[in-house]
Amino acid sequence: MASPYAESRPNMMVGTYMTSEEYAAENPETVEAFQRGIRATGQAIAEDPDAFREALPEVTTIEPDLAGQIHLPAWDASVDLETLTFLNERMVRYGLIDEEINVEDIVTEPTD
Repeated sequence: MASPYAESRPNMMVGTYMTSEEYAAENPETVEAFQRGIRATGQAIAEDPDAFREALPEVTTIEPDLAGQIHLPAWDASVDLETLTFLNERMVRYGLIDEEINVEDIVTEPTD
């Protein structure tokens, strides 16, 4: 059995949050707070993965024994343009979209 993300591209970013330009322009404080929260979550998991594993059964349907064994992903608040480009190319190849988009046009790096 293959691991689709890990075997597609090493260190592939598998999760991204998006919002509209309009919402971001009208709610910059909310967007910045969300970005800070994502960054803080990633740091907390990296610093204490056991605490995250202990919380998994409480906030998901993952059994405690399994939570202690699963591979935890790396959480990163930055955007991996190489992954987005890779996915963009594959989406065109497999007919999910008609033409590639310029991924740099849709990405805003988190503010500090």
